[in-house]
Amino acid sequence: LLFMMGTGGLVGLYNANQLAKATESLYTDSFKRIEMLNAVENEFLSARQAKFLHTIISDDASRSFLKSSIEEHRSKLDRLLEEYRAMGIAEGNTILYEELIHNMQSYWAVHAKVETLSAAGKREDALFLIRMEGNKIFTDTLNSIRKLIKEEKYMAYASYRESDYFATLIISVTVALTVVAIVLIGVLWLALTRSIVRPILAIEESAKKIGQGDMKARVPVMTEDEIGNLAIEFNRMADGIEN
Repeated sequence: LLFMMGTGGLVGLYNANQLAKATESLYTDSFKRIEMLNAVENEFLSARQAKFLHTIISDDASRSFLKSSIEEHRSKLDRLLEEYRAMGIAEGNTILYEELIHNMQSYWAVHAKVETLSAAGKREDALFLIRMEGNKIFTDTLNSIRKLIKEEKYMAYASYRESDYFATLIISVTVALTVVAIVLIGVLWLALTRSIVRPILAIEESAKKIGQGDMKARVPVMTEDEIGNLAIEFNRMADGIEN
């Protein structure tokens, strides 16, 4: 029984440890999503800077390089956002993610207008569009990214704290129940041992008395099991010796 309870306690502790590891994995996944959103923010800021330079610079070689850079940033943004979506979006973050996608699409729509004006040689109009409508949608998009990052951090921390609490609770309860069970089994084991040893000691004491010449010594029959049968047979033997 002690072995079984000890094994049960060890299994409980093992399960609690596995839960703790699963919690750590969950936190790590959340951290990866946060890192991915940080990369989205960096790529977006770089794309914005490249777009502004592309609008104000007139050198064809530099404009060509910046245009390629903008397209590269946009491609990375699309890939990062797709990877973020594939990792799984928490239910509470779905609206924020959709808001980010909407603002990002609006930003690229303004970008296309700026590109058209810039290609037509209307750089002043292009710069005006960037500073007015472009700045607004840029700020909205950047805020969407940062709100999503903030929410991811909060949810990661909350999930970690909740899971860590349950893991600690499982460990504490398992240890407490195991200790209580071992104590109870120890008490039962002691009581069982005494119920077996006491009749045997009584038989031993009566045998000593008979050996010392006290033929009246008898063993009290305390149980109806094998020990009790042994006491009965001992008393019969004592009766036979006395007679």
